[in-house]
Amino acid sequence: MLERAEYKAEGLKIGPHVADRVLNHIEGTISGVGAVYQRSEFLRECAEALDGWAVYVLNVVNGMGFKPTAEHVVRLQR
Repeated sequence: MLERAEYKAEGLKIGPHVADRVLNHIEGTISGVGAVYQRSEFLRECAEALDGWAVYVLNVVNGMGFKPTAEHVVRLQR
């Protein structure tokens, strides 16, 4: 699934460093000395990436004729 997500992220013009953060990869595209100095969490970029991913998923779901309703929502518990 992660490989698929990375592939789709590329198609959605999501930078690999942002996809790494969204997918919570420990070691990603920024490595070596760059990883030591690059401490940004890319929060704005991650939010934009997740918004783009949501639009993609909704387009797929709508294309399948599936209409989400409240009964399809699963509440997660801590």
